Amino acid sequence: MGKIHNVVNNSKEASFNIISLLTLLEESNLIKVYMPRDLRKKVKNLIKRILNSDQFDSLSREMILKIKKEIVNVIGARNMFMMDKA
Repeated sequence: MGKIHNVVNNSKEASFNIISLLTLLEESNLIKVYMPRDLRKKVKNLIKRILNSDQFDSLSREMILKIKKEIVNVIGARNMFMMDKA
């Protein structure tokens, strides 16, 4: 967590793995568990900024966007399953 906090706080160039992890945390709402409130908005802005920059090549950006999409699909399917059981 120290590396992640350092990237978020200091706006250092983030690795692909860290951005992927931050994307996973944000989309699954686990960011509320692992990040203090003051860093959450910074994380969201960091992800947006990196996805709109040239820091990663187009394939890497596309992969991060696919991660976001798949997490949303899985959570949506889980929610639908839970509603069916109720």
